Amino acid sequence: MRTRFIEQLNDLHKSAGQPSYARMNQLSVELGVPRELTKSTISDILAGKRLRPPEWEWVSSFVKVCETQAVRAELSPVLVPLHEWERRWREAQAAQGDAEPSSAAQERRRRYVGEYGRTGARLLRGADEGNTEACFQLAVILLADDHAEEAEQWLSQATRAGHRGASLLHGNPLARSEAIELAFRYGSAYEAEGPAKRPIAAFFYGLAARCGHLEATAKLRGETPSALLDLGTVAPAAPSLGGVPALVAFG
Repeated sequence: MRTRFIEQLNDLHKSAGQPSYARMNQLSVELGVPRELTKSTISDILAGKRLRPPEWEWVSSFVKVCETQAVRAELSPVLVPLHEWERRWREAQAAQGDAEPSSAAQERRRRYVGEYGRTGARLLRGADEGNTEACFQLAVILLADDHAEEAEQWLSQATRAGHRGASLLHGNPLARSEAIELAFRYGSAYEAEGPAKRPIAAFFYGLAARCGHLEATAKLRGETPSALLDLGTVAPAAPSLGGVPALVAFG
């Protein structure tokens, strides 16, 4: 059922003239739809890379953007009413066993928001939708924060979906040290994406710094790592996990 629903989303995209993902993102911002359609999320969902159907807010936003693009391009697709899209979405959700969030899932969402703020909420939403990179980043956060058992659950899910980094961390006795280094590297990856991602970069730098990572602490303080090391403020970071591929920012 999930595969069929993804096919229907792809058919809608084609009927709108297959606009670029950049154009889709631009239109979602212009129209003020419930969920901004980021290029990476559109790509993952339409390629079937996510294990679960997207959230309804994303689906309704996608439908609105495609229909608007079709009208502006003077195309004449067969428009499906929004209530019919909702029915299709609910069928896909029910087939996945996710028709309604459980109380445990709601509690976990509240806890992640409380402990990890907007970054935790964003990654949890992506992981719940089946995004393997979001699963891996959550595992990195939880490992660094010394929640190894919970982190293993996300690592297992990402490993089953073929995430190389997750397979290397899964069951690794040095996983926490590696996760602290990865948190710093994620901070760098998000920082490189520009001002819009700086709050996420600051989150990962802060996480690594709290765990004693020298370079992360220097980043947050605006000082050089060597100066902090000379002062004996922070211990040197553990070596990075060499087998992990280049990090990918999520969202």
